[in-house]
Amino acid sequence: MSLHLGDCLEVLRTLPDDSVDALVTDPPYALNFMGKTWDSPGKTVDASLGNWFAGFVDGEGCFRIHREKSGAYYACHFSIKLRRDDRPILERIARLTGVGRVFDEDHHSPDRPGAHPQAVYLVQDRDGCIVIRDFFQRFPLRAKKLREFREWSDALDDWIRQERGNRWHGASDKSAMERRWLRMKRLREYADPPWSGHGYQDWTREWAVELMRALKPGGHGLVFGGTRTYHRLVNGLEDAGFYVVDCLSWIYGQGFPKSKNLNGEWSGWGTALKPAHEPIVLIRKPLAAPNIASQVLATGTGALNIGASKIEHAGAADLAASQSKNPGRSDLVTSGTYGGDRPQQSVSTAGRWPANLVLSHSEGCRELGVRKVRAHWGQPTQRSTSPINRHAYGMTFEKDDKPIGYADPDGTETVTAWECAEGCPVAELDRQSGESVSTNAPSRGGKSVGGIMNRVGIPRDSYGTYFADSGGASRFFYTAKASTAERNQGLWNPSDRNGHPTVKPVSLMRYLCRLITPPSGTILDPFMGSGSTGVAARLEGFEFVGIEKDPESFETARKRLGWAVHQPGLFD
Repeated sequence: MSLHLGDCLEVLRTLPDDSVDALVTDPPYALNFMGKTWDSPGKTVDASLGNWFAGFVDGEGCFRIHREKSGAYYACHFSIKLRRDDRPILERIARLTGVGRVFDEDHHSPDRPGAHPQAVYLVQDRDGCIVIRDFFQRFPLRAKKLREFREWSDALDDWIRQERGNRWHGASDKSAMERRWLRMKRLREYADPPWSGHGYQDWTREWAVELMRALKPGGHGLVFGGTRTYHRLVNGLEDAGFYVVDCLSWIYGQGFPKSKNLNGEWSGWGTALKPAHEPIVLIRKPLAAPNIASQVLATGTGALNIGASKIEHAGAADLAASQSKNPGRSDLVTSGTYGGDRPQQSVSTAGRWPANLVLSHSEGCRELGVRKVRAHWGQPTQRSTSPINRHAYGMTFEKDDKPIGYADPDGTETVTAWECAEGCPVAELDRQSGESVSTNAPSRGGKSVGGIMNRVGIPRDSYGTYFADSGGASRFFYTAKASTAERNQGLWNPSDRNGHPTVKPVSLMRYLCRLITPPSGTILDPFMGSGSTGVAARLEGFEFVGIEKDPESFETARKRLGWAVHQPGLFD
């Protein structure tokens, strides 16, 4: 386990190539959530103007490490010099950046008698140079000036760290700046295509490019997004080179509408809906192998762990009852020899296939224990009049008055009982769906000859496992919410309470970690927050690399992770 306090971009650049198996993270959504500075959207700049400026600087700009004759002083300058009749261009650049000054410069050199008067745009203070650097990190240079910019940027970092003026103290400081100063004279390189100009999208691309490098080929990522800025998040990830596999949706009930309610004749009108879901984009780094199977064999990445992410059975008795009532079958299949049988698996021991929808109870819901519900009775069972041609014709159906699927021997099944608060999405889904019953048709491993119906309304060539259990639709998608006890495990001092505003349920994060991470793999979270991803990763047996910029959140995560490491099964 490796935890890093610092800016994610700086830390990500130190990670080795192809060193991480999976990414699970909840980055800022650029919504200014609760006034947090880490969730501010950043400045939006017109993309065409920004790209024009970058191209202009590639031809006319000058990044300088200014050196005094004695070598005791160094400073960073940025300048553009044009003919004086082009001064309006420089003034437009000054308005665009908001830093620097424009002035006229006359040439009276005796060896240049015909030189034209010049106009100069100059930035020579530290704060102004920082603005220039931030600008070209969003709108990259694409020709020879890129490497000069990088050397200049490193020198700017050194300059910012100097405590007294611009003087470089000691031989090591001066020799480092000397090397940078010399290297800037001979650098050439090309860069990536232009960026969008939208602050959040370009910022996403910036860290996603580093993630692309650190992830193994075929490695998956699950990235939470906000409903208003999700499109920018996905565009930024795609700009960095990721392939979008799917979008999951986490539905919860504890959101509160931030609406301005109108009065008077417009009473009842407002400005916002209650937040009740967060999208989660599922992404994958491009493969390095010819196909997914080859990639999985080479690096363990490229596929989803469906088996480990299925919705679990209620218990051993539940599984045993289901298996006894859904025995394996032997069916003719198109890929087999005519007249031969191939055994087909019936009930998966792992559970239902994972969906791209996940539910959580509301904050006010209470778990009461368990309850018994009636299992489905009398599912017709298929009987054939001809053992030879039983797959082609001559089907009859008999009523079999026995409980099937997940029922206990007494014809009931055990489910978790909840007392739900008003508006709970789990209760609402079950109320609208009503009590439904899954069929118990056996799972298929191959396509049967003919297309006749198997059981009632189930085509014989349909695939999947059918469970014959009953209940609301929420049983397909449910995961528990983050309880107060879960948020604060390992934080025993009253002053150490977990005050992070966007804590995710550990059960949800465990599910996501299992879905995309190979056995003993390493999960990276560059926006660790209070550490829920790390807790989930460790409880699932994965290695974890976490990065967090906020010292308070980092300390909370460190304590929660320390507790989880020494408390196996803590959040089961």
